Amino acid sequence: MYFRNMKTYTTHEVAKITGKTLQAISRYAQAHPGVGKKYGRDWIFSERDLAQLTAVKRGGSKPRKPQPEATP
Repeated sequence: MYFRNMKTYTTHEVAKITGKTLQAISRYAQAHPGVGKKYGRDWIFSERDLAQLTAVKRGGSKPRKPQPEATP
């Protein structure tokens, strides 16, 4: 799809390309202003947004707490 002479992707297309769920993509876009644009109830993503979403690892963006080492 093209919007304002720019290649754009729907949430479904991004999910198919990245292998992430629709919910994960929507949550990421809501939590990170500047990633995607919301038009009505739909999200539209540019190629730059797609590259950023592809780079995100699974499991969220919160760093994990280090686990204490077990002593024998």
